[in-house]
Formats: sequence, C-alpha cells, structure tokens
Amino acid sequence: LQNRAQVDISFPEIEKFDHLPPARVEGASAFVSIMEGCSKYCSYCVVPYTRGEEVSRPFDDVLVEVAGLADQGVKEVTLLGQNVNAYGQDGLAGETTFVELLEQICAIDGLLRVRFLTSHPKDVPAELIALLGKEPKLCPRLHLPLQSGSDALLARMNRKYTVAGYLDVVQRLRA
Repeated sequence: LQNRAQVDISFPEIEKFDHLPPARVEGASAFVSIMEGCSKYCSYCVVPYTRGEEVSRPFDDVLVEVAGLADQGVKEVTLLGQNVNAYGQDGLAGETTFVELLEQICAIDGLLRVRFLTSHPKDVPAELIALLGKEPKLCPRLHLPLQSGSDALLARMNRKYTVAGYLDVVQRLRA
C-alpha cells in the first residue's frame, strides 16, 4: 500500500474542446472557454484531479469563435479558464501567449470590451500588466485570488508564490 497511489490522478486523453456548445448570442455579452484544467496542484484543490492539467484551446478556434460572436452583435466577451494567464504555456496553442491572444481578440471589429478570469498570482507577466494599462478594450479589473497573507500557509497550500510576490504584482498593476 505504501508504494501504491492513494488517489487516481490519471485523466482520460480526450479532446476537451470538441464538445463545446455552439457559440450563440443571448444579448450583448458572451463567455468563451480558452483553456481548461490546472497544473498548479495546490494542496487543497481538486481541479487538476477532476479537470486535468492545463490544456489550451487552439488559438485559431478561439479567434474564430470570438469573431463569430462579434459578427452576431456581441460587444463584450469574457474569456474563461481555471488559470487563463497560463494560456499557451502547454504548447497546444502554438507559440501564442495569453497576451498575444488578448491582443488579437481586442483587434476584432465590433468588440468593445474584453474580460478574463481567473488569473493565478504566479502567472502575471509584465506584458499582461502593460497591455492592461494601454488597451482600452480590456476591462480595467483583474480577478486575482488571495488565499492567505502568510508565507508559511501559502507554502503549505503549495501556492508557489509569497506574500511579497503577490504584493509586487498588485503594486505593478497599480503603477
């Protein structure tokens, strides 16, 4: 029993985005899934075990969906994922980063506002902060979860950042 896994963390090899419902408009805003899963393995979280590791949706598929929604009159899209900032880090979106995806989405005619959630405090690059400061279509808000103000507790949670690191992200965002 000592050498056997206590929890089955295998995840079936399926195409996560093959069975998304068709994009449809029910008003001026829409939600678009850009990735699923998480590879952070926080000690208290079941997401990697229930949804698998981070898997980015193909770049072109996201752009086609958002452009189609804009053509149907959608003015605002919210990009969804357990950790959207990690988009592209799995190599499944080609060489595209989350910032590059945002730039391309913001360039779509007819779209007025772009939101995204959820972000991980460890994955907030300077390029994302710069884009938030200059791109008028990006909502000037960032959902940045805060679990604890204690480095010892963050370490036990396996959050992979410190209080100082979190505060640094907040300071850079404010600047």
